[in-house]
Amino acid sequence: MEAVTTNTITVIFKFIAAIIAMFSPPPEPLAQGELPLALVSASEEVSFGEVQFSIETDEYAQTYVKGNLDPENAALFAELTGRHVGENLDFVVCGRTIMSPRVMVAITGGRFQISGPDQVSTIVNMLQNGCP
Repeated sequence: MEAVTTNTITVIFKFIAAIIAMFSPPPEPLAQGELPLALVSASEEVSFGEVQFSIETDEYAQTYVKGNLDPENAALFAELTGRHVGENLDFVVCGRTIMSPRVMVAITGGRFQISGPDQVSTIVNMLQNGCP
């Protein structure tokens, strides 16, 4: 009989967690609210006004920020990120640069996700206490 490896056990636990998540109601956001968002490149700055942010947890208990744009801003966001593929864009929330990711593809659909622990913590603080 073959020995069961740690990788096999990990795969089994992830599979079980995925099945449980499929049949569980979505969890309530840990925090949510609207905050001002702007994207800044080397050549332009575009403000999106107040954007809906929520703090959520995935099936592996990792916390992340979900951003949702209204349809008009979603189109502008897609256009802007499409123009800056291959470049870094600053995500500015409450006047503070939260992150500067390199854009790999146009971001369409009006939704984005931020998962860095420092960035999540900063946005949670802004949602709870308002913009500094």
